Amino acid sequence: MCNAGAVISNWARQDWEAFTAAIAGEEKAMVQAALQRFLLGVAYRQEELHAHELAELLEKTELSGDARAALVDDIEFSLGLLAAYDRLVGEDDEDDDGFAELQGNGREPGPGYLVI
Repeated sequence: MCNAGAVISNWARQDWEAFTAAIAGEEKAMVQAALQRFLLGVAYRQEELHAHELAELLEKTELSGDARAALVDDIEFSLGLLAAYDRLVGEDDEDDDGFAELQGNGREPGPGYLVI
């Protein structure tokens, strides 16, 4: 379910509002949890977060320039990492048992592979 309308979902907006509320509360653990919930939700729903949408969301945070730039970097990196993980897991969806990596399927983990 790809969001082709270039507008993030109401769910994502609600998660972002929870994130901005957590920033106002200044509890670091709550801020991290709210940001993770937003990022995982966007990735799970396979939404595309466009630059103009991110800019609109960032306006609600009232962060300074350096903090805003760091947040943009974190969001970009996290969504990229989640997309790469999704592609990797998507390759293994063809396996019936889901444990091909434990059974020695001949592939060695390389750069960009998440090894748990």
